[in-house]
Amino acid sequence: MFAGLIPLPYWSLLPIIAYTTRLGPPNARCVDANQSEITNLLQQFIASFPYASNFTDTYEKGTEPLSGSYQLSGTLCVPKTGERNVSHIQFLVHGVGVDSRYWDYTADDDEYSYVSASADAGIATFRYDRLGTGLSEKPKDAYNVVQAATDTAITVKFAQMLRDGSIGIKGQKYNKILGVGHSYGSIVMQAVTSNAPTALDGDMLTGFSANAQDCNSGHAHITGIRDRISSFPP
Repeated sequence: MFAGLIPLPYWSLLPIIAYTTRLGPPNARCVDANQSEITNLLQQFIASFPYASNFTDTYEKGTEPLSGSYQLSGTLCVPKTGERNVSHIQFLVHGVGVDSRYWDYTADDDEYSYVSASADAGIATFRYDRLGTGLSEKPKDAYNVVQAATDTAITVKFAQMLRDGSIGIKGQKYNKILGVGHSYGSIVMQAVTSNAPTALDGDMLTGFSANAQDCNSGHAHITGIRDRISSFPP
């Protein structure tokens, strides 16, 4: 398993550092982030559903071009033995509210680790912490910078780096890249296939649906939960 901080858009891999801990590399002190601010924002988001207000209007400022250079943390895992094809790889993009560590979930002796299962099957994987998550850079202007369009552009660039050997061990180039998304990661992967059709050779979208007909009933269910919780003793 290898990890490194990758500056974009310069597209060069910093010295690759091996690490054994699943929480983060040995050159970083890793702790759980404080969740109070995101919790307050989520409560505000949920509370807006019953009313004739648009939650996003408070934060949207129109559109504008964006360019920048960011530090992104990624992890490349290559099977130690039995690799089926050295030029094939799965590119994993995670969902909202978490970072890429859940692709390598360690409970029950790796029973639920996607990365471990892929390695057992002889398949290499690459995952990264999306901008604003995990060990990747946290831009100060999160509302205007950490957006789906930015995530899409970064994902396309990583795919290009996998193809040209900028990430691969000893310059390994990958000519078959399967994009694997979960939840919001699937939205990003779908956007990649639409905006850069040659970036990936295939997509596997999980925790995601283009059919939103049940959203209204889902919102009603969520707001109902709030009322039931309010009756609990402090």
